[in-house]
Amino acid sequence: MYQQPGNYYVTLEVQDGYCHDNFRDSIRLYPRPELRHDLEARGGCAPKEVSFRDSSEYAGNAIHLWDFGDGKTSTAQNPSHIYLNAGDYYVSHTLITTSACRDTLTETSLTPITINPTPISGMEILPQETTIFEPDFDIQITSENYISSVLIYPDGRKVIDHGNELRYSAQDTGIQRFTHIVSNEFGCEDTTIIETYVQQPFRLFVPNAFTPNGDGLNDVFYYSILGSRNFEIRILNRWGQMVFKSEDPSEYWNGRMFNQGDILQGGVYTYIIDVIDKETGNGVTKRGTVSLIR
Repeated sequence: MYQQPGNYYVTLEVQDGYCHDNFRDSIRLYPRPELRHDLEARGGCAPKEVSFRDSSEYAGNAIHLWDFGDGKTSTAQNPSHIYLNAGDYYVSHTLITTSACRDTLTETSLTPITINPTPISGMEILPQETTIFEPDFDIQITSENYISSVLIYPDGRKVIDHGNELRYSAQDTGIQRFTHIVSNEFGCEDTTIIETYVQQPFRLFVPNAFTPNGDGLNDVFYYSILGSRNFEIRILNRWGQMVFKSEDPSEYWNGRMFNQGDILQGGVYTYIIDVIDKETGNGVTKRGTVSLIR
Protein backbone atom coordinates (compact mmCIF):
# COMPACT_ATOMS: atom_id res chain seq x y z
CA MET A 1 0.00 0.00 0.00
CA TYR A 2 1.38 3.37 -0.99
CA GLN A 3 1.16 5.91 1.81
CA GLN A 4 2.53 9.00 0.07
CA PRO A 5 1.77 10.61 -3.27
CA GLY A 6 4.48 10.57 -5.91
CA ASN A 7 5.90 8.62 -8.87
CA TYR A 8 6.60 4.94 -8.30
CA TYR A 9 8.29 2.37 -10.60
CA VAL A 10 6.86 -1.13 -10.84
CA THR A 11 8.89 -4.08 -12.20
CA LEU A 12 7.48 -7.44 -13.27
CA GLU A 13 9.93 -10.33 -13.61
CA VAL A 14 9.10 -13.70 -15.18
CA GLN A 15 11.32 -16.82 -15.16
CA ASP A 16 10.56 -20.14 -16.75
CA GLY A 17 13.36 -22.58 -16.42
CA TYR A 18 16.36 -20.99 -18.00
CA CYS A 19 14.24 -18.27 -19.63
CA HIS A 20 14.00 -14.89 -17.91
CA ASP A 21 12.29 -11.60 -18.78
CA ASN A 22 11.01 -8.42 -17.04
CA PHE A 23 8.68 -5.50 -17.65
CA ARG A 24 9.00 -2.10 -16.01
CA ASP A 25 6.48 0.77 -15.82
CA SER A 26 5.62 3.71 -13.59
CA ILE A 27 2.55 4.86 -11.76
CA ARG A 28 1.74 8.27 -10.30
CA LEU A 29 -0.26 8.68 -7.11
CA TYR A 30 -1.98 12.06 -6.60
CA PRO A 31 -2.62 13.59 -3.19
CA ARG A 32 -6.16 13.63 -1.91
CA PRO A 33 -7.65 17.14 -2.34
CA GLU A 34 -7.93 19.28 0.78
CA LEU A 35 -10.55 22.01 0.94
CA ARG A 36 -9.29 25.26 2.49
CA HIS A 37 -10.21 28.93 2.27
CA ASP A 38 -9.64 32.30 3.92
CA LEU A 39 -11.91 35.28 4.50
CA GLU A 40 -10.76 38.89 4.30
CA ALA A 41 -13.23 39.99 7.01
CA ARG A 42 -15.78 38.42 9.30
CA GLY A 43 -18.21 41.31 9.19
CA GLY A 44 -18.78 45.04 8.86
CA CYS A 45 -21.38 47.62 7.99
CA ALA A 46 -23.86 47.22 5.16
CA PRO A 47 -23.15 47.44 2.32
CA LYS A 48 -19.97 45.45 2.90
CA GLU A 49 -17.69 43.84 0.32
CA VAL A 50 -16.01 40.64 1.50
CA SER A 51 -13.22 38.87 -0.38
CA PHE A 52 -12.84 35.08 -0.30
CA ARG A 53 -9.56 33.32 -1.11
CA ASP A 54 -9.28 29.67 -1.98
CA SER A 55 -6.23 28.00 -0.44
CA SER A 56 -7.20 24.40 -1.21
CA GLU A 57 -4.56 21.84 -2.15
CA TYR A 58 -5.27 19.57 -5.08
CA ALA A 59 -3.73 18.31 -8.31
CA GLY A 60 -5.14 19.01 -11.75
CA ASN A 61 -8.27 21.05 -12.43
CA ALA A 62 -11.18 21.88 -10.17
CA ILE A 63 -14.56 23.58 -10.09
CA HIS A 64 -15.46 25.96 -7.25
CA LEU A 65 -18.91 26.79 -6.01
CA TRP A 66 -19.39 29.44 -3.32
CA ASP A 67 -22.72 30.02 -1.60
CA PHE A 68 -22.62 33.36 0.25
CA GLY A 69 -25.66 32.63 2.42
CA ASP A 70 -27.80 35.45 1.03
CA GLY A 71 -29.07 33.67 -2.07
CA LYS A 72 -26.07 34.65 -4.19
CA THR A 73 -23.42 32.25 -5.51
CA SER A 74 -20.18 32.34 -7.49
CA THR A 75 -18.04 29.88 -9.44
CA ALA A 76 -14.91 32.04 -9.27
CA GLN A 77 -11.94 30.58 -7.42
CA ASN A 78 -11.34 33.76 -5.41
CA PRO A 79 -14.58 35.76 -5.47
CA SER A 80 -15.68 39.00 -3.85
CA HIS A 81 -19.23 39.59 -2.73
CA ILE A 82 -21.14 42.64 -1.50
CA TYR A 83 -23.59 42.08 1.34
CA LEU A 84 -26.30 44.70 0.95
CA ASN A 85 -28.40 43.96 4.04
CA ALA A 86 -27.73 43.42 7.72
CA GLY A 87 -27.74 39.85 9.05
CA ASP A 88 -25.70 36.73 9.84
CA TYR A 89 -24.53 34.82 6.77
CA TYR A 90 -23.07 31.29 6.71
CA VAL A 91 -20.86 30.65 3.69
CA SER A 92 -20.32 27.26 2.04
CA HIS A 93 -17.51 26.34 -0.35
CA THR A 94 -17.64 23.29 -2.63
CA LEU A 95 -14.54 21.95 -4.40
CA ILE A 96 -14.99 19.50 -7.28
CA THR A 97 -11.74 18.12 -8.69
CA THR A 98 -12.18 17.06 -12.32
CA SER A 99 -8.81 15.42 -12.96
CA ALA A 100 -6.11 13.52 -11.09
CA CYS A 101 -7.70 12.45 -7.80
CA ARG A 102 -11.36 13.23 -8.39
CA ASP A 103 -13.49 14.14 -5.41
CA THR A 104 -16.19 16.51 -4.19
CA LEU A 105 -15.69 18.34 -0.91
CA THR A 106 -18.03 20.83 0.77
CA GLU A 107 -17.56 22.90 3.89
CA THR A 108 -19.96 25.35 5.55
CA SER A 109 -18.59 27.96 7.93
CA LEU A 110 -19.41 27.47 11.58
CA THR A 111 -18.97 31.17 12.32
CA PRO A 112 -21.22 33.58 10.40
CA ILE A 113 -20.25 36.74 8.60
CA THR A 114 -22.10 39.42 10.59
CA ILE A 115 -23.24 42.48 8.67
CA ASN A 116 -24.48 45.33 10.84
CA PRO A 117 -27.09 47.91 9.77
CA THR A 118 -25.92 51.32 8.61
CA PRO A 119 -27.73 54.52 9.61
CA ILE A 120 -29.17 56.77 6.92
CA SER A 121 -27.84 60.30 6.72
CA GLY A 122 -30.04 62.91 5.12
CA MET A 123 -30.73 66.65 5.09
CA GLU A 124 -32.52 69.27 3.04
CA ILE A 125 -31.22 72.80 2.61
CA LEU A 126 -33.13 75.79 1.25
CA PRO A 127 -32.56 77.84 -0.74
CA GLN A 128 -30.10 76.09 -3.04
CA GLU A 129 -28.85 79.46 -4.26
CA THR A 130 -28.99 82.94 -2.81
CA THR A 131 -27.04 86.20 -2.67
CA ILE A 132 -24.64 87.58 -0.07
CA PHE A 133 -27.31 90.14 0.79
CA GLU A 134 -29.67 87.32 1.89
CA PRO A 135 -27.14 84.72 3.10
CA ASP A 136 -29.36 82.55 5.35
CA PHE A 137 -29.88 78.82 4.71
CA ASP A 138 -32.54 76.72 6.47
CA ILE A 139 -31.39 73.15 7.22
CA GLN A 140 -33.80 70.26 7.83
CA ILE A 141 -32.22 67.03 9.14
CA THR A 142 -33.94 63.88 7.81
CA SER A 143 -31.48 61.22 9.04
CA GLU A 144 -32.70 57.87 10.42
CA ASN A 145 -31.51 55.07 12.74
CA TYR A 146 -28.60 56.89 14.35
CA ILE A 147 -27.53 57.66 17.92
CA SER A 148 -24.99 60.44 17.34
CA SER A 149 -24.36 63.00 14.64
CA VAL A 150 -22.25 65.97 13.64
CA LEU A 151 -23.02 68.73 11.16
CA ILE A 152 -20.05 70.55 9.64
CA TYR A 153 -20.80 74.04 8.34
CA PRO A 154 -19.04 75.59 5.33
CA ASP A 155 -16.93 77.75 7.66
CA GLY A 156 -15.61 74.64 9.48
CA ARG A 157 -17.73 74.93 12.61
CA LYS A 158 -19.14 71.66 13.97
CA VAL A 159 -22.49 71.13 15.68
CA ILE A 160 -22.71 67.84 17.57
CA ASP A 161 -26.03 66.08 18.30
CA HIS A 162 -28.02 69.05 17.06
CA GLY A 163 -31.75 69.33 16.54
CA ASN A 164 -33.55 68.72 13.27
CA GLU A 165 -33.99 72.36 12.27
CA LEU A 166 -31.06 74.75 11.97
CA ARG A 167 -30.12 77.99 10.22
CA TYR A 168 -26.76 79.01 8.82
CA SER A 169 -25.67 82.47 7.64
CA ALA A 170 -22.98 82.41 4.97
CA GLN A 171 -19.99 84.64 5.61
CA ASP A 172 -18.67 84.65 2.06
CA THR A 173 -19.71 84.13 -1.54
CA GLY A 174 -19.20 81.01 -3.63
CA ILE A 175 -19.85 77.32 -2.97
CA GLN A 176 -21.09 76.43 0.52
CA ARG A 177 -20.48 72.79 1.53
CA PHE A 178 -22.53 71.21 4.34
CA THR A 179 -21.51 67.77 5.67
CA HIS A 180 -23.71 65.65 7.93
CA ILE A 181 -22.25 62.49 9.53
CA VAL A 182 -24.31 60.02 11.58
CA SER A 183 -23.32 56.85 13.43
CA ASN A 184 -25.11 54.04 15.29
CA GLU A 185 -24.37 51.67 18.17
CA PHE A 186 -22.35 49.36 15.88
CA GLY A 187 -19.97 52.12 14.85
CA CYS A 188 -21.43 52.25 11.33
CA GLU A 189 -21.49 55.67 9.68
CA ASP A 190 -23.18 57.42 6.80
CA THR A 191 -22.45 60.84 5.33
CA THR A 192 -24.44 63.37 3.33
CA ILE A 193 -22.79 66.29 1.54
CA ILE A 194 -24.82 69.13 0.03
CA GLU A 195 -23.41 72.15 -1.75
CA THR A 196 -25.26 75.43 -2.09
CA TYR A 197 -24.16 78.67 -3.70
CA VAL A 198 -23.97 82.29 -2.60
CA GLN A 199 -23.83 84.81 -5.42
CA GLN A 200 -22.13 88.18 -5.33
CA PRO A 201 -24.53 90.37 -7.37
CA PHE A 202 -22.97 93.15 -9.38
CA ARG A 203 -23.28 96.50 -7.57
CA LEU A 204 -21.54 99.77 -8.25
CA PHE A 205 -21.77 102.88 -6.13
CA VAL A 206 -20.19 106.11 -7.32
CA PRO A 207 -20.51 109.43 -5.41
CA ASN A 208 -21.11 112.67 -7.26
CA ALA A 209 -18.65 114.82 -5.31
CA PHE A 210 -15.60 114.77 -3.00
CA THR A 211 -13.53 117.33 -1.09
CA PRO A 212 -9.76 116.63 -1.11
CA ASN A 213 -8.95 119.20 1.59
CA GLY A 214 -7.16 116.90 4.04
CA ASP A 215 -9.82 116.96 6.75
CA GLY A 216 -10.22 113.19 6.65
CA LEU A 217 -13.74 113.35 5.22
CA ASN A 218 -14.37 112.58 1.54
CA ASP A 219 -10.72 113.29 0.69
CA VAL A 220 -10.76 110.78 -2.19
CA PHE A 221 -13.17 109.86 -4.96
CA TYR A 222 -14.32 106.68 -3.25
CA TYR A 223 -16.37 104.22 -5.30
CA SER A 224 -17.62 100.83 -4.18
CA ILE A 225 -17.93 97.85 -6.53
CA LEU A 226 -19.05 94.27 -5.87
CA GLY A 227 -19.27 91.17 -8.05
CA SER A 228 -16.92 92.31 -10.81
CA ARG A 229 -13.59 91.53 -12.43
CA ASN A 230 -11.28 93.21 -14.97
CA PHE A 231 -11.87 96.64 -13.47
CA GLU A 232 -10.67 99.88 -15.10
CA ILE A 233 -11.45 103.54 -14.33
CA ARG A 234 -10.51 106.64 -16.31
CA ILE A 235 -11.13 110.22 -15.21
CA LEU A 236 -11.07 113.15 -17.67
CA ASN A 237 -11.17 116.90 -17.16
CA ARG A 238 -13.59 119.07 -19.08
CA TRP A 239 -11.18 119.30 -22.01
CA GLY A 240 -10.98 115.51 -22.34
CA GLN A 241 -7.51 115.25 -20.83
CA MET A 242 -6.99 112.11 -18.73
CA VAL A 243 -6.08 112.95 -15.12
CA PHE A 244 -6.37 109.50 -13.53
CA LYS A 245 -6.41 105.84 -14.61
CA SER A 246 -6.31 102.61 -12.62
CA GLU A 247 -7.08 98.91 -12.91
CA ASP A 248 -7.08 98.46 -9.14
CA PRO A 249 -10.57 98.84 -7.61
CA SER A 250 -8.97 99.68 -4.24
CA GLU A 251 -7.01 102.64 -5.66
CA TYR A 252 -8.92 105.95 -5.52
CA TRP A 253 -8.40 109.36 -7.11
CA ASN A 254 -7.19 112.00 -4.64
CA GLY A 255 -7.85 115.00 -6.91
CA ARG A 256 -4.28 115.25 -8.24
CA MET A 257 -2.85 114.53 -11.69
CA PHE A 258 -2.48 110.74 -11.53
CA ASN A 259 -2.44 111.13 -7.73
CA GLN A 260 0.78 113.20 -7.84
CA GLY A 261 1.50 116.91 -7.29
CA ASP A 262 -0.99 119.60 -6.36
CA ILE A 263 -4.74 119.32 -6.20
CA LEU A 264 -6.32 120.10 -9.54
CA GLN A 265 -8.78 122.89 -10.24
CA GLY A 266 -12.19 122.47 -8.73
CA GLY A 267 -15.00 121.62 -11.09
CA VAL A 268 -16.80 118.76 -12.81
CA TYR A 269 -14.82 115.75 -14.06
CA THR A 270 -15.99 112.81 -16.15
CA TYR A 271 -15.38 109.23 -15.11
CA ILE A 272 -15.65 106.05 -17.21
CA ILE A 273 -15.69 102.68 -15.40
CA ASP A 274 -15.39 99.42 -17.37
CA VAL A 275 -15.90 96.09 -15.59
CA ILE A 276 -17.09 92.53 -16.24
CA ASP A 277 -19.97 91.15 -14.20
CA LYS A 278 -18.46 88.12 -12.42
CA GLU A 279 -21.69 86.10 -12.45
CA THR A 280 -22.88 86.74 -16.03
CA GLY A 281 -19.56 87.49 -17.75
CA ASN A 282 -21.12 90.52 -19.44
CA GLY A 283 -19.21 93.76 -19.82
CA VAL A 284 -20.57 96.82 -18.00
CA THR A 285 -19.64 100.45 -18.67
CA LYS A 286 -20.72 103.28 -16.38
CA ARG A 287 -20.20 106.92 -17.30
CA GLY A 288 -20.88 109.89 -15.07
CA THR A 289 -19.52 113.03 -13.53
CA VAL A 290 -18.02 113.90 -10.18
CA SER A 291 -17.46 117.33 -8.71
CA LEU A 292 -14.10 118.15 -7.19
CA ILE A 293 -14.86 120.71 -4.47
CA ARG A 294 -11.97 122.65 -3.02
